[in-house]
Amino acid sequence: MSRLSSAALSLTVLFAATAPAGEEAPPGPLARGNWSDAQGGAAKAQLVAVGKVADAGKIEGKGWNMQARGDNALAPVDVQQELVVEVSEVLRGKLAPGKLTVRVKTVNYPLQSLYQMLNRFDGKRWTNRQAIPAADFALAKDRSFLLFLSEAKAEKGKDKDAPERLAAEHVADATPMEGPDAQLLASVRAFCQALADWAQPPKLSPEEDAGLKALAADLGADDFDKREKAEAEFRKIGARAKNYLEAAARDKDPERSFRARELLKAVEPRPGEVELPKGAGAAGSKPGTMKERPKPKPEGEGEPAPEPAPGPRGAPVLPPLVPNG
Repeated sequence: MSRLSSAALSLTVLFAATAPAGEEAPPGPLARGNWSDAQGGAAKAQLVAVGKVADAGKIEGKGWNMQARGDNALAPVDVQQELVVEVSEVLRGKLAPGKLTVRVKTVNYPLQSLYQMLNRFDGKRWTNRQAIPAADFALAKDRSFLLFLSEAKAEKGKDKDAPERLAAEHVADATPMEGPDAQLLASVRAFCQALADWAQPPKLSPEEDAGLKALAADLGADDFDKREKAEAEFRKIGARAKNYLEAAARDKDPERSFRARELLKAVEPRPGEVELPKGAGAAGSKPGTMKERPKPKPEGEGEPAPEPAPGPRGAPVLPPLVPNG
């Protein structure tokens, strides 16, 4: 079973209901908190932000019915909503905290959970519905959401005299997530940092630069253990070492270029592979090597003992990336 399918089956569907006076309504169906799906949404978005809905606006759309089945994992739900969000944190992209107009057109939801939601309990009895209205998936006022958006752009309001506003659309194939907890945010925050490092690796100090160049050279060293150690260090450093691995991948030495190409695939940030990445990039499987570990020679052959391998180089290596917060 795929990760997406198993996540869909394991979700606890929380039904929106009318709360008694003075009590807060229970979380809606968007309160999913799946870190793998959240990283997938972040990879598709230009702007990832956390915000509280200040104005939910008018809710339209057709919702979902039995005819709109979707694929085996997720189904699109038609939710037409324009809302105003007070942005409190930006995890990816550039945007100052403040008010942002967000347009939602569809939300993706696990198909298995949609079938469960067709059965609804009104407090007295269960009813079987043929469709789920868009209002059940609307982003409710005064609730916080993790949002996956297109780039925010300035535009005029609907009225001619309305002031200019910033607006963004929720990206296709991603789902707003209500009430993200600290661990979910830490996971997405670190993943977004890895994406930023991959797109534009940070400038390093002369000492760090020398350390990474030495590690890249060690990928083609004659000593097997030195090659393995260099590869392990690059996996810890992750996306920040992209430029050095790309240079090593073009090297004429076949071992060095092979390991560098495999490392580039391994450390490229991919959603859903590491819950809390700490600079290690994507945790892919260990690649094969072109040179095997030297086999010990049988005793009694009379050959001189091999010289000890040179000690580790003194150039420092970058520490693992630690998520902010």
